Amino acid sequence: MVFRRGNSSNNLLEGTAVDDQLYGSFGNDTLLGLGGNDLLQGDQGNDSLDGGDGNDLLFGGLDSGSDTLLGGTGNDFLDGGSGNDSLDGGDDDDTIQGGQGNDTIRGGTGNDVLSGVSGNNFIDGGDGNDFIQGASGSDINGGGVDILRGGAGEDTILGNGQSDLLYGEDGNDFLDGGGDNDLLDGGSGDDSLDGNIGNDTLAGGAGADNLNGNSGTDLVDYSSSTAAVNVNLATGSASDGFGTTDTLINIEDAAGSAFNDILIGNTGNNRLIGNAGNDSLDGGSGNDILIGGAGNDTLNGGAGFDRVDYSSSTVAVNVNLATGIASDGLGGSDRLLNIEEVVGSAFNDLLIGNTGNNFFIGGTGNDSIDGGAGTDRVNYSSSTGAVVVNLTTGIATDGLGGTDTLLNIEDVTGSSFNDTLIGNAGNNVFVGGAGNDSIDGGAGTDRVDYSGSAGAVVVNLTTGIATGGSSVGTDTLINIEDVIGSTFNDNLTGNTANNVFVGGPGNDTIDGGDGTDRVDYSSSIAGVTVNLATGTASDGFGGTDSLTNIEEVVGSSFNDSLIGNTANNLFVGGVGNDTIDGGAGTDQIDYSSSFAGVTVNLSSGTASDGFDDTDTLSNLENVVGSNFNDNLTGNAAANLLNGGTGNDTLNGGAGNDTLTGSAGSDRVDYASSTSAVNVDLTAGTASDGLGGTDTLIEIEEASGSSFNDTLTGNTANNFLSGGSGNDSLDGGAGNDTVVGGAGNDTLNGGIGSDRADYSSSLGGVIVDLATGTANDGLGGTDTLISIEEVAGSSFNDTLTGNTANNLLLGGAGDDIIDGGDGNDFIDGGAGNDIIDGGLGIDQVDYSSSTAGIVIDLGTGTASDGLSGTDTLANVENVTGSAFADRITGDAGNNLLIGNGGNDTLVGGAGNDVLIGVGASSRNASAITIGSFGNRGFQEVDILTGGTNNDRFILGGSNEFYYLGSGTTGADIAIIGQETSTAGILARDFNAGDLIQVQKGLIYRVEQVGADTFIFGTNAVSTSPSFLDLIGVVVGTSLSEVAGTLRDQTNATLTFRGQISGVAQWFS
Repeated sequence: MVFRRGNSSNNLLEGTAVDDQLYGSFGNDTLLGLGGNDLLQGDQGNDSLDGGDGNDLLFGGLDSGSDTLLGGTGNDFLDGGSGNDSLDGGDDDDTIQGGQGNDTIRGGTGNDVLSGVSGNNFIDGGDGNDFIQGASGSDINGGGVDILRGGAGEDTILGNGQSDLLYGEDGNDFLDGGGDNDLLDGGSGDDSLDGNIGNDTLAGGAGADNLNGNSGTDLVDYSSSTAAVNVNLATGSASDGFGTTDTLINIEDAAGSAFNDILIGNTGNNRLIGNAGNDSLDGGSGNDILIGGAGNDTLNGGAGFDRVDYSSSTVAVNVNLATGIASDGLGGSDRLLNIEEVVGSAFNDLLIGNTGNNFFIGGTGNDSIDGGAGTDRVNYSSSTGAVVVNLTTGIATDGLGGTDTLLNIEDVTGSSFNDTLIGNAGNNVFVGGAGNDSIDGGAGTDRVDYSGSAGAVVVNLTTGIATGGSSVGTDTLINIEDVIGSTFNDNLTGNTANNVFVGGPGNDTIDGGDGTDRVDYSSSIAGVTVNLATGTASDGFGGTDSLTNIEEVVGSSFNDSLIGNTANNLFVGGVGNDTIDGGAGTDQIDYSSSFAGVTVNLSSGTASDGFDDTDTLSNLENVVGSNFNDNLTGNAAANLLNGGTGNDTLNGGAGNDTLTGSAGSDRVDYASSTSAVNVDLTAGTASDGLGGTDTLIEIEEASGSSFNDTLTGNTANNFLSGGSGNDSLDGGAGNDTVVGGAGNDTLNGGIGSDRADYSSSLGGVIVDLATGTANDGLGGTDTLISIEEVAGSSFNDTLTGNTANNLLLGGAGDDIIDGGDGNDFIDGGAGNDIIDGGLGIDQVDYSSSTAGIVIDLGTGTASDGLSGTDTLANVENVTGSAFADRITGDAGNNLLIGNGGNDTLVGGAGNDVLIGVGASSRNASAITIGSFGNRGFQEVDILTGGTNNDRFILGGSNEFYYLGSGTTGADIAIIGQETSTAGILARDFNAGDLIQVQKGLIYRVEQVGADTFIFGTNAVSTSPSFLDLIGVVVGTSLSEVAGTLRDQTNATLTFRGQISGVAQWFS
């Protein structure tokens, strides 16, 4: 054994073949262990240590020198100590730690344990199954900013608290990024990658990899794949382009290959990067960012507020969200679906929005931005200089050297510099950002938003000054009405306008000043308690606000307690089981933002709020309903009830109430009144039967009390229901429905086609329009005046028409219906009905049947599709069901309408009109007709005429038609009258028939005999080999010539012109 120590010079210390101890000193020493298990320590200076053979211990020293350590053969331990060292384990299983400094560490062959300890290190495991760990700092395959390479073998590589680069290379490796934002590349093999803390990038490489992003926003990167990839973040799987499948866990973002990829997001906020190739990107739900890259990409944002980003494009882009088309600035054309935001290129872009609320970042260049409909924003937060944005003139200098043209823009986000932002006549929202900004809202109700401020703000709309430290600066505010505060303790003061304040988190002080001012807690994360009488509010964020001169409150989405003061207050409870006390004054509850119809009863103090919650109400006088069908009930006060849009029912209760229906068909309901009511919709007044007089606005329907009421309609189509008592109902002008209810009622339809409705009667009714009398099924006798239509009960009714054209609806039960004179329309409903159309041209309607019908007007019988059998007399026309019907006419001139389903219509003798289709949906199986085989069209009707001149009308989308050869006479068939058709067949028609083709893309003609004429308003033609004359309607323009014609051999026939209305053949 040799023990040697150097001196202050640069020493060469050499061991022996046995176990030696060599110590350097102050110089740049060289230590050679040779054979044996040696201990080598460099001490100070830039030392070179070579362990040689054996299991050696090598220490670089604690000074700042840059040492070189080589373990050689054997299981060595190397410690670089301080300084930027180079450590190489050599052969066998070594343990190496870099120590302090930025070290280069190589394991060599063998199963090594490598650690960077601290500093920015490069670590390469080399061959063997290595364990590699970085250190504090930024490492490549190690600690710090480390670069860690596993090399061949199954390696374990651990990053540390900084941004590391980890490369597994060959073998089935385990990589853990540790803290911060790391790059993990598994290389070949079935690798397991764990990003751990931070926003990491994971590339599995070839092999079936397990990629776990862990915490942070993590990206899987397939840019090196050699074929297209299919990545689905929702299912957590990806075909990797190398022939294997990866498992994805806690992954938010994905980058595809250079081929035609499919990238699908999940419910989170994803960033999908297609790279080159014709990619399909689907963000799923969440607020996603889609970057298609080069190629013709399909970018579907899915649900959420989604963005397409063209910032990497090499030329200007043209993005149109309305048409869903974008030229990507890389030579491709993208298809856009469900996109709300656009980031342009660095060139002169054209960006166009749609009807939604869009967000635009034009970037560098002279961009043209049109927001379209909706509330749209331009964002200049990335500008490198101050911006000047004027929404009135539509001009903006972008702070990047360009000038943008703006149209239909409402909101603006400024830069971090001293901006000038000017609004227009709309309601604008401004985010000034850092800098001393000048913001002028212009006309409209405009808002400044300080929610992104890094500190508390003081905003005074009266003085027009807002301050907030370096993140806000000192802003000058003009024509601003609303303010959104920061997340800190703000001081917000209004002006003489009607202001809205959103304080946000923090203990805010809010003074509305003059005007009717509102505090809005809709963004709170918990229920709020707001007491305008005491001027305090718990804000749902843990803070307490001080409120002065506030009259209106918007609650949170949780269970709130809202209390008013002596002023006239307005409350919007929102979602949650809210308790709302208006206090003194005339106070209002507003449900206009509800997701469904509301039921509000001020007398009982309860309200179902349209969010599946129940509110408790007190001291409230007025109600605004939702945009759906509401039921609003007042109390003893003078209430103002406004139904909003929807078909609303309003009951003012006692007091002189104002009842406004607004849009929809709205009803005033006096069923609970304790005496008779007098309702006049024309005058807009009603005595309410409780001692009050109501004012009625935009009301179309009225329900009376249980007493002797008088209800008068207006010019609208009114519904008047008398209820019990001997009522007098007058519909006035319009097509009205009157329901007398129990009692001896007088029902006067007035002008229009008016209906007496007995569908709610508890027994069969007898109604005779000719005598003007009705037994109402409730023990009363009604007098009918100017009534043209009748709806019977669910029992056995007798309905008799008069000389007018009546509509008689039997309803359920075995009804006897006589249309009398006039052209009547009769629907017997369920039951075994006896129907006599009487004089005139009368029609029976079975469109409400739940199964196919069979009707023969010749025998006067009908199975009604409702399990009943009807007897028909003096009926000329029939409308079938939505199912497969068989309808046969009689010797007269019949109109037979098949409606939906695969119908068979037989006209019989007479000049009949047979219409195969109606408005109902159709879904029939594929069929085979003639030589054209199985075409799979949706509906097939068989129309057979009689011996006289019949008219056939066919139409509908994608339908196949057959004109039966059993007809004789000069018939007319009109094809494609309803909608444009994709395939029409006409065959087996007779001499003298005329077939007029009005719409369609492809017409097929199979001919029998000569002298057949085909006329059309679209393209038709024929081959000269046919003997028949085929032409087009005179006056058809060339712009209408867009179709083709196929003969029975399926050959395509075309034509290019017209001479006197006759198509000419060109081969």
